[in-house]
Amino acid sequence: MDGLSTNTVIIDATGTIIFANRNWKEFGKVNGLAGDYGSVGANYLTICKESLGMDSNNCKEIFQGIREVAIGKRNSFLIDYFFQHDNEKSCWFLAVHPFRCDEDNR
Repeated sequence: MDGLSTNTVIIDATGTIIFANRNWKEFGKVNGLAGDYGSVGANYLTICKESLGMDSNNCKEIFQGIREVAIGKRNSFLIDYFFQHDNEKSCWFLAVHPFRCDEDNR
């Protein structure tokens, strides 16, 4: 997945990041994201809930969309959203799809 041009992570059903591609890691370094923020082992759902740079309505919608895909309530979740970091506002696109990799399809 390091060949993908997008910032990509794989999270498990609990929201824990189990894989982050090279672009995701580089984005974190370039933007000065502290320590484990967004790295393997961190919980993406917790990050979303606690994010100060995102509009609270978007955070709630993203959190719910990810959870619904994780529990099988939705097949996918797509959203455009804004993120504020160091007084700079940027637009992002989030796509959430199930990634099936074991016998019980989790």
